[in-house]
Amino acid sequence: MTSRRPQYRTRRDENQAQIIAELAQVPGFEVWDVSTLTDAQCPGDILVLDRATVRWGVFEIKTETGRPSKAQREMSDFVPIVRKTEDVLKWFGRI
Repeated sequence: MTSRRPQYRTRRDENQAQIIAELAQVPGFEVWDVSTLTDAQCPGDILVLDRATVRWGVFEIKTETGRPSKAQREMSDFVPIVRKTEDVLKWFGRI
């Protein structure tokens, strides 16, 4: 059974806004904050489209010291855990 995220007062990681802003500046990238959706709707914090490669990625954001939950660790093969913008760029093969 998939756990549900609360639909109100969700707490975002401290670095989430910075990562979203930096990715939005990358030519060809589109970024959506999906952290308020339930895990059944989208199991990560951000959804990223790289128009250059026509690839989508869903990512779970954690701070440098943030610890992923057991469910997040189990999903990490499908929803990578990222801690900085460079992690997303590497996943897309941009650096």
